[in-house]
Amino acid sequence: MAEAYTPEVGWALGDGQEHGDDPAWDAVEADVLYGLLEREVIPEFYARDKSGVPTAWVKRMRESMAQLTPHFSANRAVCEYTEQHYLPAATAYRERAADKGAVGRQ
Repeated sequence: MAEAYTPEVGWALGDGQEHGDDPAWDAVEADVLYGLLEREVIPEFYARDKSGVPTAWVKRMRESMAQLTPHFSANRAVCEYTEQHYLPAATAYRERAADKGAVGRQ
C-alpha cells in the first residue's frame, strides 16, 4: 500500500504508477521483487543473534505494528464507520420515521 509505506516498516515495489496489464512491466517488477527478496528481505529475516532472534526483522515488525495498526485496523475502521456513517444514518432514519408518523396523525 503506497499510503502506508515508510522504509522503517517495509519495502517499496514499483514506481508508484499504474501500468495496466503490460507484460514487460510485470517482468521488470518481478526482477525487482526477486532482487529485493535476495538482497534485503531474506537476509534480514535469517540474520539471527546468539539467541536465534532475527533482531532487525523483529524491530521492523514492531515498528510496523506501532505505525500502521492505529490507521489500518479493523477496530479503527468499524469505529470510524459507525461514528461517521451508521449512527448518522440511524439518526436520520429515526427523524424521517418520526416525521412520517406525525404526518399520519394529523
